[in-house]
Amino acid sequence: MSGTAQAGLFGYIVELFTGAKSPTNVPVVEAKKPKRQQPKPLPPKTKPTKPKPPAPEYRKITNFAGKSFRVGEKIETPTGLKMKVVAKLEDGRRGRVVKATDKSGRIAVLKIPIDRRADTLESIAKEMTKISALEKYGIRHAKVYEQAEDYLVKEYIDGQRADEWLVDWEKKGSPTNTPEVRALLRFFREAAAKGIYIGDLNRKNMIFDGSEWVVIDSGGVKKRSPEIAAAEYRDKMVEKWSRSFRHLDDGLNEKACGVLQNLLDKGLKSIK
Repeated sequence: MSGTAQAGLFGYIVELFTGAKSPTNVPVVEAKKPKRQQPKPLPPKTKPTKPKPPAPEYRKITNFAGKSFRVGEKIETPTGLKMKVVAKLEDGRRGRVVKATDKSGRIAVLKIPIDRRADTLESIAKEMTKISALEKYGIRHAKVYEQAEDYLVKEYIDGQRADEWLVDWEKKGSPTNTPEVRALLRFFREAAAKGIYIGDLNRKNMIFDGSEWVVIDSGGVKKRSPEIAAAEYRDKMVEKWSRSFRHLDDGLNEKACGVLQNLLDKGLKSIK
């Protein structure tokens, strides 16, 4: 049916039901068909990503030789001992020494060789031999907590090191009746009476903890007769403690040397 015929039929129907004539010239608009919507493309499939594991709080060290740790660094030894470096104490000829705390709050000293040369590692290996000898003769020393081929964890002794004390002692006029002097003479008398000479007791290897002198490092422990051990301490300690350390101008003056020598002579004279 054409558009015109449709319009006529529509007008007839309107007139039949309402009595009103419908205009015959009303255009008929054909309904538009809705456009077919294209389906939205699906997003590309992506593989789920696993979150990266957090970095370990403590860095595990398997090779200590030659390492240098910064203050604040957290490290773990091969045995699982976890420590935080809190201070650098010494850079020596063969090793570095740092102060550290473990997770329990215990303060310790970590000693690290500067390289893996045989003579350097040998100094670490000899530590337990020296410690065993000091323990055998009842000499107070820094205990060893953990030892391996290329590191050593020792007890931290809180106090004043001998090199620092000697400077203060000299400035005060080298007084002879102080707790440090009395403890020092007692240390050498007891060692000599036991018939032992402790090698390499330089000024940086002993600490006064407020009541006694403690060995934190040393050379070998040599068995002697008490008389010979006393003579060695008298003959060697003033020279060892008075000279400048590592070419620094911090040696004792002549007066302080004389006072120290006189103290040792008198204190060790009766040892036989």
